Amino acid sequence: MKRERANNMRILRLQGSNIKKINVIDITPNKYMNRITGGNGSGKTSTLDLIEWGMVGGKNIPSAPVRRGAVNAKIRIEMGETNTEVVLTRQFFEGSAKRAGRLTIEQKAGADATEFQDKRKKLSTPDELEDALLKQVSFDPLEFLRMEPKKQYHVLRRISTPDIDMDALDEKIQAHFDERTVAKRKRDELEAQRNAIQVPEGLPTEPKDVTAMVAELAQASDYNAAIEREKRRREDEFRELKQIERGMAERTAQIEKLTEEIARLVGLNAADLKAITTRGDALKTLEPLTEPKDSGVLAEQIEQARTINRAIERGQIRAQINTEYVAANTAWEELDAAVKEGERRKKEAIAHAKYPVDGLGFGNQEVMYNNLPFDQASNAEQIRVSAAIGMATNSKVRVMRIKDGSLLDDDSLAIIAEMAQEKDFQVWLECVDTSGEVGIYLEDGEVKTVNDEPLDKPPVLTATANKKASAKKSKKIAAKE
Repeated sequence: MKRERANNMRILRLQGSNIKKINVIDITPNKYMNRITGGNGSGKTSTLDLIEWGMVGGKNIPSAPVRRGAVNAKIRIEMGETNTEVVLTRQFFEGSAKRAGRLTIEQKAGADATEFQDKRKKLSTPDELEDALLKQVSFDPLEFLRMEPKKQYHVLRRISTPDIDMDALDEKIQAHFDERTVAKRKRDELEAQRNAIQVPEGLPTEPKDVTAMVAELAQASDYNAAIEREKRRREDEFRELKQIERGMAERTAQIEKLTEEIARLVGLNAADLKAITTRGDALKTLEPLTEPKDSGVLAEQIEQARTINRAIERGQIRAQINTEYVAANTAWEELDAAVKEGERRKKEAIAHAKYPVDGLGFGNQEVMYNNLPFDQASNAEQIRVSAAIGMATNSKVRVMRIKDGSLLDDDSLAIIAEMAQEKDFQVWLECVDTSGEVGIYLEDGEVKTVNDEPLDKPPVLTATANKKASAKKSKKIAAKE
């Protein structure tokens, strides 16, 4: 039967040679607190770097990690619960282009480390085991304190909602939000276009045949012109007839005076009389002229028809735009629903988040603690919360590194020590101390003395360390001011 892992893998032995300030070190650490002490340049930071470089590798390794004057360097880390289960060895060679060096992983017989990353997947190859072990060192809680509020927010959200990729959800919400913005802009533009077209009520459904009406107008004009011509012809006829009548009257008057002309004039009269009779009878038989058509009325009707047709055309355009508006509004409503659903899921995820410390929560792109912004919490509260978050980021390899440990006061150190035991974590903490009486004391890149760490009471710095830590902290505060 396969035993259940206690999820408390820690460093059982740390060895290093020719790395940065390190000459040769061989450390068998305590289970919980391990303070690496010494003066400036003694190799404290390099010792903590051994853990990160050995397990994580990556871009933090400098281009020349080998100690000056040496041709190669080596980091060896034994890991397990109480007995060594996995050994990581990373070697560097002077002048090598491979920045991360060469990593080898040895799995001890009978060890259960093959299931340390994912119990659902058997890790049978060195590459798979490497993926399982690397990137498992918890982050420095002091770095969390130095983060911007927005970055603190994302770190806490990532570890408090492990079942939901909040970054991916935010990205999806933002994509829907952007699409919704574009859809709303299109919808509003179509609405403005639609509303700008004014269409009178009561329009006929079909446009008027203006072409036929124009043809009818032309026909009416020709008809009226023909009437006008006939009217002038008849007036001419009447004028000629009047002239004939006047001529006959004159000649009749002249008959009395011009007897000698009677015969000739009588003949003329007879002919004229015949013409009068013939043409007069013809005029009497003509049909009376009809009334001319009112072309102004017809032109007015044509203009009215054109006005109606323009209104109908606007109505058709408005209807088309309205169809597009309805489609655009539907698209906007769907995107709006998607955004709201994403926000709902986000709120639900945050509401059901599993926080490493009671009182934690999320504000507007910032971490809240006891309903106040995190930076308003006391120093002790900030240290405790940051350490808890760091420990919550890793339940497999229970190792935490803390650089700049000299900035922590006694109360803060006590909190770290208490949480190391409470959370079953191994803490490696760098402190400036030259007394040689605190923790693992280094000189010139080598371990000179090893002092036991008390597990039943908070660690206390020596007077020398306290003085230097206080001076360093005061200098940092003064620099900020």
